[in-house]
Amino acid sequence: MPSRLAGKSLRELDIRARYHLSVIAIRTREEISVNPSPDQIIKENDVLLMIGENACLKQFADGKEPAKV
Repeated sequence: MPSRLAGKSLRELDIRARYHLSVIAIRTREEISVNPSPDQIIKENDVLLMIGENACLKQFADGKEPAKV
């Protein structure tokens, strides 16, 4: 997980509204959390499993801010 996301909750990151992506699970070193709480804090080694359009996934992965509409 990029350090820009670590230490923030899903609610703070607002990935759904900003990138039009849905986080459906988070894999940590210990477990896989399906349908994570918006208050779950992301850690540096977590892996987010997301669904959405490829262009949106690429934009998120590249660390680019979404275009303002």
